[in-house]
Amino acid sequence: MHQLQFKENQIQKIQPDMLQRMEKIVRTGIRHTKFYSDFYLDLNFMRNYNLNLFVWFVYDCGTNLIPFTEVDIGSFQNEWLSTIDDFKIQKSNDSGRLYLCNVQEGSITRINGYKTGNLYLKLKALI
Repeated sequence: MHQLQFKENQIQKIQPDMLQRMEKIVRTGIRHTKFYSDFYLDLNFMRNYNLNLFVWFVYDCGTNLIPFTEVDIGSFQNEWLSTIDDFKIQKSNDSGRLYLCNVQEGSITRINGYKTGNLYLKLKALI
């Protein structure tokens, strides 16, 4: 007789220091508190899907978490980054900040020059 075994989803633990740094980025990078909810959705996604390595885009109206796969990063680059300047999201020259995040290491690395070239290959070279 076969017995079905249900495994409880393991919630990924995120280092408190990393969470504090991410919250600081959100508070300084997002104009209005009403847009902070994106960040909490990102955290939920990170915890529930055991996402250890991801790309995180922070702009004045929210955040966007991108799993570290060639397809997801390519879609983000083609669908978001190629049109983001059209929206004039921020009044400054910077239309958003991009970070490479590693949950296991607790690292958050800001990425500069992300609008040109193959973003996936640039990021892959950093890991």
